[in-house]
Amino acid sequence: MTGTERRKAALDRVASYVCKDRQQSYGDAEDNFAVIAAYWNVYLGTDKLDVNDKARLKPHDVAAMMALMKVARIHNSPWKLDNWDDLAGYAVCGSGIAQKMEEKVPNPDWKPAIADGAEAPDARPRIVRNNNYGSIICDKCGYYSTYDLHIFNSLEKLKCAHCDNVIIK
Repeated sequence: MTGTERRKAALDRVASYVCKDRQQSYGDAEDNFAVIAAYWNVYLGTDKLDVNDKARLKPHDVAAMMALMKVARIHNSPWKLDNWDDLAGYAVCGSGIAQKMEEKVPNPDWKPAIADGAEAPDARPRIVRNNNYGSIICDKCGYYSTYDLHIFNSLEKLKCAHCDNVIIK
């Protein structure tokens, strides 16, 4: 087997883990990592901090920290294929989280919506809520910033995750 064939086999294994096995068991990594971050914040006592505090763990922190756990295991057992596959899987999950954040591309013609539920000029709602998250468009940069729904509903002011502008609901 060539090096290219081995790498392709590794990518196929990782894809089966993150796109099939774990997806069916735990749902989208983006959502699952947000839940993990919420539990870790409770454990660390950072759940009581403001949602914009840098000390609060976010889904991308979960991906990075799980990858670091695998790096620590690789340090002791570099021959274990499972650790390398899992490391790649956490990197792919982190990439999915980053891609989800990157999809919030600013609109250069952005003008703020007037009220909750009002339509923006580009037809995006100003505030969006689903079962787990609340998102709001920043009136400065036009990006959506997304927060845990409980936190989102409890705060009147939020900080844009992209430009640090304070957004008032």
